[in-house]
Amino acid sequence: MRRDKRSAYNAQVVVDGQSGLIVAQGVSADTTDHLQLLPVLEQTWEVVGRTAVDTVADRGYRSDRNVGEAEARGDSVLVELFEREGERSTRSGGAGGSRSRRRS
Repeated sequence: MRRDKRSAYNAQVVVDGQSGLIVAQGVSADTTDHLQLLPVLEQTWEVVGRTAVDTVADRGYRSDRNVGEAEARGDSVLVELFEREGERSTRSGGAGGSRSRRRS
């Protein structure tokens, strides 16, 4: 039996909530979003000069690395926490920290 292999891409966008404009974007061949949050936050910083007061992301972006690094940078990232099997979660969590950051 022959199996077709298809290329798949994973696209990310950051949209400004007030203007509706795309301020950062990225495309990768990664199968998950785990490694995609930090690059688009960095790109947002480079393009706009700041990141959102609170960046909201789905739980596909939730990883200790993403949350820890974002917190170290001073970015606030809100993501849904992982659910335990059989539990339903409506809580949010993520990196706290200051609302602005200073780059050297």
